[in-house]
Amino acid sequence: KVEQLLFKFHNAEFRGSGLISNVTPAAAAAAASSPLVSMVLVSNEIDFKPWNELLPQLKQLELIGKAKLDANLNGPSDRLTYKARFVVSGFSVKVPSLKAVPRFDLTVAVETDQIQNLELKMKAPGNDFLLKGSVKSFSHPWVALDFTSSGMDLDQLIEWPAPVVAAQAAGGAGVAGSALVVHQDDIDALLEPVRVNPMLASANVNFNFNIASMQAKLVKMQDLSGRAHFKDLTFGVDAFSMKMWKGAVKGGISAQMRPKTPTYSFNFGASGLQLREAVGEQNGLLKNTLLGVLKFDMSGTGRSFNTEAAKMNLAAKGSLRVDQASFATIDVGKAVAEGLNKAMERVGEKIPSVKGRSFNIPAGRDSRYEFITADFTLQNGRFVAPNFVAKAEPNSGIDLKGTTEVGLKDLSLATRWEISDTFNLTHARDLSVNVGGTQVDHLLAEGAQPVRFTVQAGCTCLKPCYSYTEVPEQLTKIALNNLALAAGERAKSELRKKVESIIPQAAPPAVQDALKGLGRKLFR
Repeated sequence: KVEQLLFKFHNAEFRGSGLISNVTPAAAAAAASSPLVSMVLVSNEIDFKPWNELLPQLKQLELIGKAKLDANLNGPSDRLTYKARFVVSGFSVKVPSLKAVPRFDLTVAVETDQIQNLELKMKAPGNDFLLKGSVKSFSHPWVALDFTSSGMDLDQLIEWPAPVVAAQAAGGAGVAGSALVVHQDDIDALLEPVRVNPMLASANVNFNFNIASMQAKLVKMQDLSGRAHFKDLTFGVDAFSMKMWKGAVKGGISAQMRPKTPTYSFNFGASGLQLREAVGEQNGLLKNTLLGVLKFDMSGTGRSFNTEAAKMNLAAKGSLRVDQASFATIDVGKAVAEGLNKAMERVGEKIPSVKGRSFNIPAGRDSRYEFITADFTLQNGRFVAPNFVAKAEPNSGIDLKGTTEVGLKDLSLATRWEISDTFNLTHARDLSVNVGGTQVDHLLAEGAQPVRFTVQAGCTCLKPCYSYTEVPEQLTKIALNNLALAAGERAKSELRKKVESIIPQAAPPAVQDALKGLGRKLFR
């Protein structure tokens, strides 16, 4: 019998008492039942604030809060049962990487190989959450968790690390010769303890989450919800949905962590995403290329959780459509005007009367599109859209179609677009010449078609550069064909007039009409 047990550490006190009964002498132990144990352990309300004086390191943390423990142990020594209740209230700790000091309240109720109740609350400026759950069996855990939050503004809470800028060129080249270098851990290797842990290998976790709003690095999201699970070292999220940029995103993912290089599969879809809402946010590829209302669907597979490796091992396909679209960094009007003017130098060599002609689209004029559509693939670190189409709004843009490729790692750009000036914004279709008395209207257009030619774009999405190597040949060929056709038509017209002039004027009208009709047929 332990009538009173007292254990003290700093300002923490643990008091206990207990009784071990039915203790059998060794000679009779084989025939007797196990000893019976009954013990109780209770703590005082432990204030964390005095703990700041224990060590200089603790003083910097500015610990605040209180804790209390109640526990008991009962039953035969070979089949002990136990209960414990641990409560922490108003706990906070100052962390350098946090802008604010969050407050936590924790309640844990344990009973013989299970956590009957787990409840963790957090509050900070712009942030709060409640995590509730239970655990059955500590050797083969069956975990059920629910996470709810009325708002998580991580920009108010976290001091995000700034990227380290390092000069690429020897001796330092300033801003122009620099690149962003961010140190990243090997996440795949960090998962090794998970792969070799037998308890985690047998764990079954179900996690439901519902977050009213979240913001991180200026990315704003609302109504995040879904179901996550972990079983047989496979992590998945089902029925995920959220709202962002005035649209909605839905999807799911399944990741297998048993391989040393994890694998995963996913499917996502979105509708109504207002890409203009992404201006100023750190949102990658689409933010740097397109503005408008986005709809897309995508599914695929990948390997590795390390960012660069993941980009290279990603294999996905999907489709996208952007309504009320415009390009964020690609000036289509400038590309068209430059292409036409370079072509006119070559055309002028063949047709001197157009030498010196040029075309211009006012600087800063936005090209707007009714829609932009494409099917695409993501593979080997590249976004490839083989059937890219951009349909311009009336009198507000120039139609495009062709192939578009973007490097996911460096945002490198490679496009081959057929430019079609459907609404004659450049007035290139109006170009007419008179060569040796032969009038040629719409010199650069084929028949009733708009002016069309091919332009290629390279460099990066942020700073595209254009190539017009095919334009001079294409437009020169059209111009010469039109000149030849006009010359031929002029010759036919003059010959037809001569034939008609020799038709006898005294002939009956019916005969005259028949002869004129024959002439028109001969010189069509």
